Amino acid sequence: MPLSPPAPVRAPRAARRPAAPRARRGLTIVELLVAATITVLVCATLLTLLVSQGRTFQQTQGESALQRDVRLGLALLPMDLRAASRRDNDYLTLNASEIALNATIGNSMICGVTNLTANGATIVLPPEFMQEATLTTFFTQPRRGDLVKVLIRRGAGGLTDVWLTARISADPESPPTGAVANLCQPANSRFVTAAHAALPRTAISVDWTPTLDAADVARVIPGMPVRVLRGARYRLVDGTGGRAFLGERQPDGNWGPEDPIAGPYEATASPAGAGIRFSYFDTLGVALAPPIVPDRLGRIDVRLRGRTPVRTGGADSLVVRDSALVRVSLRNRL
Repeated sequence: MPLSPPAPVRAPRAARRPAAPRARRGLTIVELLVAATITVLVCATLLTLLVSQGRTFQQTQGESALQRDVRLGLALLPMDLRAASRRDNDYLTLNASEIALNATIGNSMICGVTNLTANGATIVLPPEFMQEATLTTFFTQPRRGDLVKVLIRRGAGGLTDVWLTARISADPESPPTGAVANLCQPANSRFVTAAHAALPRTAISVDWTPTLDAADVARVIPGMPVRVLRGARYRLVDGTGGRAFLGERQPDGNWGPEDPIAGPYEATASPAGAGIRFSYFDTLGVALAPPIVPDRLGRIDVRLRGRTPVRTGGADSLVVRDSALVRVSLRNRL
């Protein structure tokens, strides 16, 4: 058998060389500058938005505070103006920048009375915190020197009813002591039940001004309404930084220290006008010229101009201003 020729011998392959790594391309200076510019622009835009939002929030917050301060002044003044009576000489001073009057601080009724003469009396008022009916309410507790007005009936129909005026001659007692403590008790009063036996009453000693005649003395009986009043003076009080406040002064011998109760408002000499301005009209709406006569008074207009600095300093400063007007028609004209 013939032999097959031997297979050809192949030469060994040459070992392959690994490919050389390709060099990576980096960022150029131009690309870095463009990226940095875009980043700066985005940050600047965001910062501008944040600053704008912060300023808007400050302005909105200042406007809200200003409206609150204006509403506070509008809420305080009409309440006292409506309750005052021109017939009983409750208005003491009336001009464009100031009002002084006897303001009501509490209402009640006579629950018991003793030591009643033409010159004075001791009046006992029901407890303040009664569940069935609230007969006594005080904004602040009465004190010596306050006025007390007691309504009496001089005839049928109520057309001749009058308010007697007295002044508190001693600090009230609550609860009352001595013989006065037996007054206004469930056993001898139809206004207080057994559930209120432990609640404190208030005993007030008063001096009538002027003195009463015998007929009016007999008309001071339990069940008659009682009003307690205290003098109050309202005017604009200038502060610092062009701001002013509504100030209230109460008599303490003479008029006591002035307390700011609302504001800030425009100062007295502000180019926009004084922060508080009072105008007076008769019952037909005709403006009254000074001096104001309370007997002709029918309406009082109160204008408030508020002022609140939001930002201070330089060209970036901001002051928020607002104004409001309220017309108060007097109720107690007769």
